[in-house]
Amino acid sequence: MITVLNQTVASKKKPWQIELSQAKLSLKELLDYCQLPMDNTFIDHNDFVIKATKNYLSCIQKGNPKDPLLLQILPTIEENKIIEGFSNDPLQEKSQNPQTSIVHKYNNRILVVATGSCAIHCRYCFRRHFPYEQNRHSTKQWLKTIDYLKAHPEVDELIFSGGDPLSLADSTLSLMINDLENILTIKTIRFHSRIPVVLPSRVDQDFLNIFKSCTKKLIMVIHSNHANELNSAVKQACLSLHEHNFTLLNQSVLLKTINDDSRVLIALSHRLFDCNVLPYYLHLLDKVQGAAHFDITIARAKQIYTQIQANLSGYLVPKLALEEPNESNKTIIM
Repeated sequence: MITVLNQTVASKKKPWQIELSQAKLSLKELLDYCQLPMDNTFIDHNDFVIKATKNYLSCIQKGNPKDPLLLQILPTIEENKIIEGFSNDPLQEKSQNPQTSIVHKYNNRILVVATGSCAIHCRYCFRRHFPYEQNRHSTKQWLKTIDYLKAHPEVDELIFSGGDPLSLADSTLSLMINDLENILTIKTIRFHSRIPVVLPSRVDQDFLNIFKSCTKKLIMVIHSNHANELNSAVKQACLSLHEHNFTLLNQSVLLKTINDDSRVLIALSHRLFDCNVLPYYLHLLDKVQGAAHFDITIARAKQIYTQIQANLSGYLVPKLALEEPNESNKTIIM
């Protein structure tokens, strides 16, 4: 039985909800927290505001303008440059958007844009220009998603993405998972989420209880680019997910001045494994307008990757990949 989403429950906000509600920052607040002076290369970006959780901010080295975690969230004037070959829709998702809130690019799986909300705004985000206002997720759209799944039995995996799907309320997630239990063709439910890394308090017992009786395969693909993001709270969240039948994988993006160094990526793989997470993909940057300053060449990426392969066991080596528009699968570079 399909139930109504977005129910409001009169209850006290949980710690993770409070932290999430406080994630929006002004440029001055971010710089003051990081003990850095204002610089004319930094900007306040009205269209893509600064967001970062207290947990993430606590991992930034104060007084260091080159801190790799800070550089992922700090807006600079480089974002205003219009660079040829970069676009607002680098993966041409609009052409793979058969109905509101669904992206059906790959044959056996669909991606549900469950929300436009995130706990952090990564400056290189390939969906920073995504038309979330035209893809608002609601009860009506979820009913259409269920109908879409029934009409497409070739789809055996549903991916919750966004935004960040873990920013949804427990009640909403619970109803969606329960509805998917009745779709026999769906074998796997996958989440793509940065929240276990930036807001680990979200992975509380109430969240884990949602999946207690779930009969589907559960996958949580987290997103970490640097070992410094993975503090003890993040490790505990990952271990809890693993204990509750989630397979944990990690996707990273290869970013100039942040992790374009084999030593940094080797350390990340080791730390992920400590958290029961397997490295999955190392992505080349999706060419989204506003993020060109993070890009590196394929030749440089291959050089870094060769060094990683020479210094890691095979199971700790992510696939070096590029996602291209209108392709039926990711392009594996190495």
